[in-house]
Amino acid sequence: TQTLDGNPMPAEGKVVISRLREPKQPVPGKLWSYNYWWWSDNSTDSETGPQKEFGPDWKTWPVDKVVQEIKFNTSKLNPDTLKISLPAGLYKLECVSQDPFGQEVRSPLPLMVLPKWDNRIFSLKIPSLAKLQRATVAVGGQARVLWGTGYSQGRALVEIEHKRKMVDRYWTDPDVTQHSFTIPVKEQHRGGFTVRITQVRENRAYTHSLYVNVPWDNKELEITAETFRDKLQPGEKETWKFKIRGKKQDLAASEMAASLYD
Repeated sequence: TQTLDGNPMPAEGKVVISRLREPKQPVPGKLWSYNYWWWSDNSTDSETGPQKEFGPDWKTWPVDKVVQEIKFNTSKLNPDTLKISLPAGLYKLECVSQDPFGQEVRSPLPLMVLPKWDNRIFSLKIPSLAKLQRATVAVGGQARVLWGTGYSQGRALVEIEHKRKMVDRYWTDPDVTQHSFTIPVKEQHRGGFTVRITQVRENRAYTHSLYVNVPWDNKELEITAETFRDKLQPGEKETWKFKIRGKKQDLAASEMAASLYD
């Protein structure tokens, strides 16, 4: 807890965790972000039908029930860490406390807990979702990707692009509404690659572009001073020695440019 200036301020209160109510069927997105003409109808079926309380953005869905309440006190430890275990679902976390004047302060936070990545059926009522397990993966690791749709059936086009070339392209099984896969990251992937997932449903195109960063950590250097003098007499000669080595592996050769000024 802190002030608007970023200074720490001790406080006590509680974190209220509420599960959001989900529609019976996924709510499709709007056909466009705004009305092009005054007579155009940009409403979705969910805004006029039996699911009118649910909009395309799941963060605005109504609260179903409170599942947990956890008290906190940052007078001794600020920031405080709270450990929470929740099943897959859509939640709203709300931190409730009081300011020095006794006024109630609330800070909401939407939270999505994903199903297990090995599942074959996506349990959240969202039209389309794609996530990376980690945005940065080093050489030798694996990039893991998850896609899911809340419809009873659906498939997506998966494309993997590297250096402007299509490395792989395939369709998912229409009866499997959750698909996860791994990509072994090799030396040639340094610089990163892109995973694109496209799904079309109810005249809506859901496109996801996931960039996997593969760092050039083999070019990172560590420079340490072997000898260093911060004071010299006028006309005095001195030799400085520096040691350069690779962070991940030994260097075959290296060059360094140094400047000296007063």
